[in-house]
Amino acid sequence: MIVKEKSSIPLLEAEAPLPVKIAVLLFALVWVGQMHFLLPHLLYDFRQGLYASQVQQKAIATLGLWLALNATLMLAMVYQKNWARITQALSTMVGLLLIVWEVIFRAEFKPGILYFSNAVATVLLFLPSADAWFKKRPYS
Repeated sequence: MIVKEKSSIPLLEAEAPLPVKIAVLLFALVWVGQMHFLLPHLLYDFRQGLYASQVQQKAIATLGLWLALNATLMLAMVYQKNWARITQALSTMVGLLLIVWEVIFRAEFKPGILYFSNAVATVLLFLPSADAWFKKRPYS
């Protein structure tokens, strides 16, 4: 999609609510944090001339797909797509269930600030002003 002018991006318009702008910024920071975690591991193996095992290849592919999904959701939220907001909420709930599972069976697990930032951003998307903004799309 080619964007010709700034006003064609709904999130950059004046009527876009601040909670949505903050949420998308938090999602972007979480995404960068995840990339910061993943890239050094990949580059280390590459520099050392090491080859990833089957399990590592699957983990890398899964993380790559996860990051691509998150980037797609962020972009869709910028363009006021309600399905992206709902998908993000479902993703956050699945993450919460995984954290609860890990805490129950492995007491050492600590989710960290990235997950909680993601959860806060998801809550911001469902505040009344954000809810109204996502539901009133003047275009398809």
